[in-house]
Amino acid sequence: MITKSLIFSVVLLLNVACLFASFLRWDPNKENDLAGYKVYFGTRSGQYDQAIDVGKITKWQFNFQPGKYHFAVTAYDHSGNESAFSKEVVFTEFSVTPNPFYKQVKISADCTIEIFNILGEKVKEVKTTGVKYIDLSHLPPGLYFFRCGGRVLKRTKM
Repeated sequence: MITKSLIFSVVLLLNVACLFASFLRWDPNKENDLAGYKVYFGTRSGQYDQAIDVGKITKWQFNFQPGKYHFAVTAYDHSGNESAFSKEVVFTEFSVTPNPFYKQVKISADCTIEIFNILGEKVKEVKTTGVKYIDLSHLPPGLYFFRCGGRVLKRTKM
């Protein structure tokens, strides 16, 4: 019977094209009768609109529209018993376009965006809800990092 809790986290990996892929990872259940895992998610804490049976894998890739998402994982056995939900993890997806940019960027997010230059100096901080256009014409050309929660996007100003 599945009884152990699961521990997991959201992991962000940078690929060669400088785009982000988002992964949900969790520690494997050690019980002999493990049949698989289910990933539950939704836009409100503790209220999961969707569930995906991912089988026995312990890493799941996802791509969502900008917004805040809440995740929990359960394990189930061959008899159909399902564990309690794991601790919930919250992930905020956001977008910054265009790349490269010249005078302004369009940010789709629901968080406080921090913008850093290549030296790691914070050059701007903006609270966003939904879509917002940010004037960055005062910044010199270069590479900038946009942070929302734990996620970072890299953009170039021409």
